[in-house]
Amino acid sequence: MENKPSFFSEFLSHFLGSMTPAYLLASMIFLLIGAVLNIGLDVMQRDENSTNTPKVFSWSFFIRDNRLRFYFNVLAAYSVVRLFSDIFPGLKFGLSWAWIIGLTFDWVWVALRELKYLANEKLKTALNKWKK
Repeated sequence: MENKPSFFSEFLSHFLGSMTPAYLLASMIFLLIGAVLNIGLDVMQRDENSTNTPKVFSWSFFIRDNRLRFYFNVLAAYSVVRLFSDIFPGLKFGLSWAWIIGLTFDWVWVALRELKYLANEKLKTALNKWKK
């Protein structure tokens, strides 16, 4: 009788790829360190006179205010970590890559958001010209 892997073990092997759970967790920690540094640099440029932010830096406010950015960065970064060898054939994934991805991923999303905004504005302008 053939010994087939269980659904869960097969799923886990696809989900983790060649990474062990410990290596995946270590990668995600380095990703979070990079993301916290990046978002922290962004926060340092905040308007301290704004009514939307506290006058004195607060970790609880920082985490609460940026939690969606952290969640999104973690999910997107996991995808890149897991699919790294498919996306960048020939390159070996390492913890330094995890840190670099965590540090730069938010910049990529901000740039894409800005491009989307600019494209929408140009489209609105073109449509308004066309309507006249």
